[in-house]
Amino acid sequence: MKFSFTAPLIAAFALLSSSSYTVEGKISGKTNKRSAVEEKVSVVKAKVNADALAEAYEEMGSDRWMKPNRALSDATPHETIYEHIIGSEDNVYIPGFGGDSTVGELLGAVFYTSGGIYPNGSVQKSARIAPNGALFAGDKQPVKFPAARSNFFITGECTVTQATSPTVITGHSCLYTLCLGGGGNNCVNGLAAGPFVFNLQGTTTDGDRTFPNLPPIFSGIILGGTGACAGIKGTFSVQTAGGQTAFNNPPQFGLINQRFTFNTNKKLPEAPGPQKLVSNVAGSFTLSPTKETPSPTASF
Repeated sequence: MKFSFTAPLIAAFALLSSSSYTVEGKISGKTNKRSAVEEKVSVVKAKVNADALAEAYEEMGSDRWMKPNRALSDATPHETIYEHIIGSEDNVYIPGFGGDSTVGELLGAVFYTSGGIYPNGSVQKSARIAPNGALFAGDKQPVKFPAARSNFFITGECTVTQATSPTVITGHSCLYTLCLGGGGNNCVNGLAAGPFVFNLQGTTTDGDRTFPNLPPIFSGIILGGTGACAGIKGTFSVQTAGGQTAFNNPPQFGLINQRFTFNTNKKLPEAPGPQKLVSNVAGSFTLSPTKETPSPTASF
């Protein structure tokens, strides 16, 4: 039996010529017994159509095609950095489905986060001790930062996709939404997924202080935007500059301070001022729904 598949069935390969693909097969079997199939397949590869390829170069821009290693930053020249503060009540952990396996409840677990954004360099951090005597991740806690604006914020949803033990993450997938005013309608969506190695019980000792490790820096790609951010493209990175007390020693105290760096094809606005300093030590921070609201000061 001989089957012939011609160009219409492989039209998705736009740079291929109309040469046909031929598959030949010999099938034998017996009527009352289990069928046996003997196949001998030969595939004739279509040749690349040089004219079509040249046409594609011209349409997409020869300079772009002739530089396959061109840095993405060439197309995303605008860098914008936001400080991000996550309060205790805005950091929710949902256990995964690992159960009693070697990875426990970590595999499939989700970390939901939400919080305001602030101008780069506007968050002051200091070494502090939590009410339970524990130290904070990175041995740093945000102590002074501007008041929040309700329509300038970042939300995150990070799912653990790989784990090697109940406390070691080896892969994750994070979806982020950055909103920049406009009633919360000018937003940027991003995805960061892939290898991510982080031991939730890891610690660092500096002199006589032993504190939890900070997560490693990771990067992602911008999926698109809404409102004034429609058509945005580029990449972003997330660096954690200060964190809560140990994950395995509940309850956790403190704030999380992350630094988001966006490299985009269009300039994003800076986080709003005024740069009113607000004290907040190891407490929680809640966004006001309509106006600037100083965060409370924790007492020890």
